[in-house]
Amino acid sequence: TLALSTYQLSEAVRPPPSPPLEYDLVRDIPPEVLHARLVLLHHFSELLCPCLAMLPIAGPLSLASLKDVLVYSIKETGFRKVIQTTMVRDKPHGPVIELNRIQVKRSRMRSGNGLAGVDGMKSVFGQMVQKLPLLTQEALSMPHRVWKVKFVGESVDDCGGGFSESIAEMCDELQNGSVPLLIQTPNGRGEAGANRDCFLLDPTLTSVLHMNMFRFLGVLMGIAVRTGSPLSLNLAEPVWRQLAGETLRPSDLTEVDRDYITGLLYIRDVESDPKVFASIELPFSTPSAKGHEVPLSTKYTKITPENRSEYVKLALNYR
Repeated sequence: TLALSTYQLSEAVRPPPSPPLEYDLVRDIPPEVLHARLVLLHHFSELLCPCLAMLPIAGPLSLASLKDVLVYSIKETGFRKVIQTTMVRDKPHGPVIELNRIQVKRSRMRSGNGLAGVDGMKSVFGQMVQKLPLLTQEALSMPHRVWKVKFVGESVDDCGGGFSESIAEMCDELQNGSVPLLIQTPNGRGEAGANRDCFLLDPTLTSVLHMNMFRFLGVLMGIAVRTGSPLSLNLAEPVWRQLAGETLRPSDLTEVDRDYITGLLYIRDVESDPKVFASIELPFSTPSAKGHEVPLSTKYTKITPENRSEYVKLALNYR
């Protein structure tokens, strides 16, 4: 509609009488006002985006603080220009990397827990983690084949297909249990609520090896951005928000764990009678995203009317 475009108003084209029904927050604002505001935002974005390199990345006056007022199409154009100017184009591909896909299935059968070897290091993903030092900054700045694949025991000559195949293989491994980095959402385990088929980052993995695996997952995401080839990863929306550095809200937790906030609200608002708390005997712990009970304090063992506010605060902060 004209109210949601940047065309100038004219007598020949009249704006609609009101915004579409799905835009209920702006339903009472005249279309002419909406149109003028959008034109202003476009003009602001056109003036600012060429100067993005001069703005700080973090802080109160950073790019992040402007994300809600910059028009997406103009913002993406500026982002793509930065990527294009930093591309390395004088080589057909990055380092040649040997990957053994034949051992993956065998390793999963032997492990008994679905992992391809210890910590999934026999998987294609795990093998690539070990090859991470080969991926130099120059290789990671290439527009297409960041590495050339040689599949051990397979007659695959990588003319581009092998690289894409290795990426697809790693995405499958991250979601089928071959690699331990991702866990199913609590809603998925309980088969209720939204994001049942989505995954979260496992917060219990903190070893040096696991941090290196997470680092390589970030490298894969960067490769997807630079090459324009999306990853087939079904991560829950709050995970992307967290990766973007945004502060999570209670509603984000509800998106992946439907009943968690409801339980906290009950504890916060239930009658303060000590007999009520004594009858339900609630431990001063909370289930993690993985489903394990985690103690929240060494001072308290049970939730009482006196410490319940502190419990709710600690539980929300942990999750």
